[in-house]
Amino acid sequence: MVTKTEKSNKRRSNKKEKQVESNDDPATPVVNGGSNNNKQTSNVTVQQLQKRSLVVSKTAGGKISDYPIVFTKDSRYLFACTGSSIKIYSVATGAALKVLSKTGSTGGHTKMVTNVALNPKNPMQLYSASLDGTIKLWDYNDDVLLKTFHVRQAVEHMVICPNDPDYVYLVTKVENDDINNEDEDGDDEVSKGKNYTICRYYLGSDEIQPHKKRRVIVRSQDCFGIDVSTDGKYLAIASRSVLIWPVTEGDGDVPWSQFHVWPVQSPRKLKFSPMKHCLAVGNDAGELIVCYFTPDNLAKPRLSNNQWHHTEIRALHFMADGIYVLTGGDEAVLVFWQLETGFKQFLPRLGGEINSISVSPDHKYYCVGLADNSIRLINSITQKVDQVIQGLQYGNKTPPLSGLVVEPRYRNVVLNGVDGSVQFYNPNSDAHVAEVEVVPVSRNQSSDNKFVRANVQHAAFLANGEWMATVDKRDDFVNTSEQHLKFWRWDPNTQSYALHTRVDKPHAGNITSITFNSASSRGGRPMAITTSDDKTFKVWHFTSKLGTAYDSDEEAWTCRSIGLYRRDIPEAASFSTDGSILAVAFGSLITLWDPYENCIRRVLAQSYEENVNTLRFVGDSPYLLAASKTHITVWNMLTCTVWWSYKIKASHIAVDTLSTRIAVVCNNEKRKESLFALFDAKSATPVALRHSNQICNALTFIPRTVKDITKGRSDLICLTEKLALEIISVVDPSAATAKSSLEEKDTSIQTTAEPTDKRLLDDIFGKRSQERNEKAEEEKLRTQTAAKLREQAMQKETVSDGRANEEDQDAVLGAPSHALPSVEAVFDTFMGSLMKLRISDTTDNEQVEDAMDIDEEEQDNHSVTSSQSQEHISESFTLEELPSLNAYFADLIKPKANNTTTSQEDPVSSDTDDSDDDEEDPNEIDW
Repeated sequence: MVTKTEKSNKRRSNKKEKQVESNDDPATPVVNGGSNNNKQTSNVTVQQLQKRSLVVSKTAGGKISDYPIVFTKDSRYLFACTGSSIKIYSVATGAALKVLSKTGSTGGHTKMVTNVALNPKNPMQLYSASLDGTIKLWDYNDDVLLKTFHVRQAVEHMVICPNDPDYVYLVTKVENDDINNEDEDGDDEVSKGKNYTICRYYLGSDEIQPHKKRRVIVRSQDCFGIDVSTDGKYLAIASRSVLIWPVTEGDGDVPWSQFHVWPVQSPRKLKFSPMKHCLAVGNDAGELIVCYFTPDNLAKPRLSNNQWHHTEIRALHFMADGIYVLTGGDEAVLVFWQLETGFKQFLPRLGGEINSISVSPDHKYYCVGLADNSIRLINSITQKVDQVIQGLQYGNKTPPLSGLVVEPRYRNVVLNGVDGSVQFYNPNSDAHVAEVEVVPVSRNQSSDNKFVRANVQHAAFLANGEWMATVDKRDDFVNTSEQHLKFWRWDPNTQSYALHTRVDKPHAGNITSITFNSASSRGGRPMAITTSDDKTFKVWHFTSKLGTAYDSDEEAWTCRSIGLYRRDIPEAASFSTDGSILAVAFGSLITLWDPYENCIRRVLAQSYEENVNTLRFVGDSPYLLAASKTHITVWNMLTCTVWWSYKIKASHIAVDTLSTRIAVVCNNEKRKESLFALFDAKSATPVALRHSNQICNALTFIPRTVKDITKGRSDLICLTEKLALEIISVVDPSAATAKSSLEEKDTSIQTTAEPTDKRLLDDIFGKRSQERNEKAEEEKLRTQTAAKLREQAMQKETVSDGRANEEDQDAVLGAPSHALPSVEAVFDTFMGSLMKLRISDTTDNEQVEDAMDIDEEEQDNHSVTSSQSQEHISESFTLEELPSLNAYFADLIKPKANNTTTSQEDPVSSDTDDSDDDEEDPNEIDW
């Protein structure tokens, strides 16, 4: 018999073995040193590269419609769960205004946010639940995290108790690692596969102990949702059937005898009516089942079945009056149900499957979240769509087949959208700009439909953005495949691309790449190249010589010439910046062609036999990048030799057209992570490195602004597996080194002149040395001015009328007005210089008053002790026996101390001395 301790030790040993196996995984990206034509090797280790990293400056895109949408109380803004963040959109404009929980390092969530809800006590605060096992309270107006509650299990659903906002009902899911831990602790229910836990959690005071905040209600194998009645007396759970729990108070687990099981099979969505005891349930068969109950017939409610949807109901919501129910599913139709009469009203052709439904607090909008990653606001009066918030679209093919392409006119990112279209997305403003429907398809078809749709395989742009070329293909592996080459021209009137030329069956095989000649945008005729696995490449040009079947002034794209080499398959092609060289990769060979003469000029042989799948000219430089599955090689076109080579398993490669930088990504599918390496075409040593915990699906460079195009500065755009666009800022190592060396030189100066405080604006715009030097000069001048005024005030030789010399005033106030100190700073000293100061007289009067007080005290003491003998006074009254008054007498009455000493030596003459002191003029005493 095996004990629990042996089981736990066995699991731990298995975990260790798995960790060791994962460390030895051959799929791990391995970066090896490369070599150039000078036979110089570059041995760079990963530890050295990790000192330099690329920084993610912004994250755009993401899925915004997977979870229910929540409105603010004034219905002006809405909250959408997007990955581990929460985006705030404007209802009026549809623009993204703010992002909560940006990064985990700043206190945000680290995993997917599943639910958001307004705080019933304060509508300016927002609760958010996440799969990282935390609930966070936000002040969304100021973007401040107020509090974090640690549930310690992934939160799938969250509902706030209506009658007591301090309690929330949660559906938590135990992950596989947590199941092993629970099993080791002896939890039998978790070990039996009951991964979901429905519990009540306390969000109130922190004085309650953590184990008392959570009350387990029930554990289940499946849970699709929960809801609480308006009065807070009933909790409904959608599991394999509907469970009803009359809410009871207490801290212990709820016994099974308190639950009521209703005969509703396979529920998917459920919602309580806000006005009466009624529960609406939508199941996986598309039925809407309305359950009417009372406290007396809670065990057997009255059921009413309604059927319209042919697939499961994916969204369900009650209106505020409790009369109408809104449902949605795969049909892309919003259905309005009137429960009393059974009347139905439809709002069809919304554009995609409905994932969520919500209603604004002012009842003006129905908010619908669609499967195409869009949020549509439907006017409740006109029944029309007033606002569309479109996120980054995604089709059935991920990663995108076309990759990431930059549209040069407005620097938008172009990639595959829904099937048969390409989308234009602005990552800087995080907004969907436009969509081009390359192949018309029906948008209302279910994603589960087996009908094969056409997809866009490739997309390319001319350098000035006038032309766009696309390649779409449809192949159901039954009929003959369809492939089209389409050329689109920019229409300035409609500000969109319009179809100009369509070429049916441009190649006998599949097109492997397409590219434009960038030099043709400078006044010449546009030219494009397509390569295919039919072992040929074709040169396309825009011409008016179309033959007798066309009008003389009609222009179109036609095939000018066809090229081939040794019956090998061309997989990639690229034009040089000036357009004079066309490089085409045939297998492992690189052929150089004259695109205007249609003749081959040179053949470059690789040192390995792998096929070249990526070929790019690196900016305005003589370097040519050739990449295969395990190698990247940079050629120098001036000498036609290998400049350097690097062994790396590259998943995606991007080349900056504004500089000589090359970005390479290595994905590890098993570990779900990736490694970014940034190279300069001049050297085989990577200049920057970044490690990511996500898979990169596509990569490209994009200019930051219009000014950066001329300066040659670009950022990296990475499309993650979560459909988010990460903007990665490229840090120049030389600039960083120069900046660090400059800061080291200025360290000694800064420690003496000003504190070395770090400012964010200094990191962005540089240190404001000029402004600080001006402030230092102003402070120095102010100090000198104040010193002069102070000297004038302390001078005893002043003018008899009490006014300062006009020359001294001119010297003080002769400085420029912007350099003078403030009036409040120099008022006292300046006015003191104008008026006569009686410093000595004032001091003498104060000393005289002090002396008079001292004499009076001595006379009183003398009268009190007159009855005692003079010998006793001389023995007891000495300065050494009064240490507390030693400093006082030593500083102010030194002459008096001498007289006292004399009186102690001759007590008989003390009366005479005291009388003489009283008659002496205090002004004549040398104090």
